[in-house]
Amino acid sequence: MKSKALITEEDVSAWHDTNGVYIAAVIFSLAVLLFSVAGIVVAKTGPGFGPYAWVPELLAVMSLVVLVSSATRLVRRAVAVVRERRSRRGNGIPL
Repeated sequence: MKSKALITEEDVSAWHDTNGVYIAAVIFSLAVLLFSVAGIVVAKTGPGFGPYAWVPELLAVMSLVVLVSSATRLVRRAVAVVRERRSRRGNGIPL
């Protein structure tokens, strides 16, 4: 007897691949980047903290990676939406 699943693969939405999640990731990454820049400034100017500047520097690099990848995906999606709307409209010459 063939069992029927209550939830199929098509029913499950990929919530982690939505624009809202990427916008939140960009905002959070910007906040972390600002925090890490403040940490770099404190580590470079404070006496005795120089050897520990690698921690906020690493944090800045990681937040930049997330920021760039999320922003790139959002821009690609926006470009795809604009292209799709233009293709639906046609060439713009009314007959």
